[in-house]
Amino acid sequence: MRTIRAKLSALFVVVVIILVLIGILLNVCLLKPYYIYKKKAVFQAHSARIIELYEHDRHQLKAFIDAIDQSEGISSLILDSSGVVTYTSVQQQPGLMDLTLPKEIRDILQANALSLAKQPLYTVATNEKDLTQKLVYIAQLHDQGLVILRWGLDGVTESVAIANQFYLLAGLVLVTIGGFLIYAAARKATQPVIQMSHIAEEISNLVFDRRVHYQSSDELGGLGASINRMSEKLSENMTALQQDVNRRKQLVRNISHELKTPIAVIKGYVEGLQYGVVDEPEKVAKYYSVIEEECNRMDGMVRELLQLSAMEFGLFELNPTSFELVPLIRKAVERFAPELSRQGIQLDLELNIDASELIRADYELIERVIINYLSNAIHYTNEQKSIQLTATKTPDSVILSVFNTGQPIAEEDLSNIWDVFYKADRARSRAYGGHGLGLSIVKLIAELHGGQARVQNVAGGVRFDIEWPN
Repeated sequence: MRTIRAKLSALFVVVVIILVLIGILLNVCLLKPYYIYKKKAVFQAHSARIIELYEHDRHQLKAFIDAIDQSEGISSLILDSSGVVTYTSVQQQPGLMDLTLPKEIRDILQANALSLAKQPLYTVATNEKDLTQKLVYIAQLHDQGLVILRWGLDGVTESVAIANQFYLLAGLVLVTIGGFLIYAAARKATQPVIQMSHIAEEISNLVFDRRVHYQSSDELGGLGASINRMSEKLSENMTALQQDVNRRKQLVRNISHELKTPIAVIKGYVEGLQYGVVDEPEKVAKYYSVIEEECNRMDGMVRELLQLSAMEFGLFELNPTSFELVPLIRKAVERFAPELSRQGIQLDLELNIDASELIRADYELIERVIINYLSNAIHYTNEQKSIQLTATKTPDSVILSVFNTGQPIAEEDLSNIWDVFYKADRARSRAYGGHGLGLSIVKLIAELHGGQARVQNVAGGVRFDIEWPN
């Protein structure tokens, strides 16, 4: 990961070198032609001025051609119709055309004698002796004479060479200084990337306690925030997964424990029958009755476990219907009438709902909730032996509450009371035949209906509630 700095620095150096080479190539290939192209307009302007002075004010002509020669290095020759030099900025005696005109100019004049009558000529002339080049502009006068302007290109060639040298030196300076600067900038810019890489590596090793501390509105800031959210989500999911694994391990242990007792009872009674421990018909019948009771107990537990598993994994299909809640409550209470009478428990109903009023829910599951809550209340009521069942309908929901007198549930048990096989009072659970699944099923039923199940210690006892939207 640290090679990102070197890669960025190398990339910068390569880019600078390429730009320098492109600049040199453009200088070599295009600067001279561009200079020639731009100079044409200057030649055209000076030629037009010379023609104007030649025809209207020859007194100022000599001064003008001398001035452009001195200021711009443009030499001028003016020939009459017979080819005699009449004006020149060159220090020589006029009237000696064949002796003073360079051979390259004479060659140009001979090659373009006909075209000059139509338009001016703009070209580059090369001296065959020293290979120097000059820009040449030739325009025809009205009296068939010629204006010849010349400007040496040696300065342009030298300028191109100097510019290329400057580009090389500037490029070297840019590569040297820029390399250090870009490395320092890359080091700072890649620091959060390196940090994110280390944190991502730790996340891959299931370590979620570190966070990216890089606040920015750019893409790196967004990436850091995403990594932090991912770490938090993974941490939460891993914690939940570990808790789920622990619950399932505990569930297996609890199932083993719950099955161990009835199996041991059944085994003991079967061995008693097998080895003739009892022979009286009444005792034999009692043995068979205990075996049947324990088998029914195991069958009920297995059925509840299957139903609980189906609810947890979303395999249970809710069947909501509209029905009268009050008759359902009375039906469930009637089911427990013998047990209530046997134990001398007082059950009070507080129904804040009309007997004919309809609610919407799964009939069988709500019946199961009432039965489980009442069964739990009967098991855990104390010597005051009082239970109160309350039903309330609000504009938005239905609330069922079951209160029983008894000892409050310990605070550490309140959050675990809904867990499978969890029993706050294990000694009493076996005596009453419970196996710790009822409240877990109630909680899942509430969640299936989009509601919630609650438990709280109140004055004199414990109250369990279920509330779901109607």
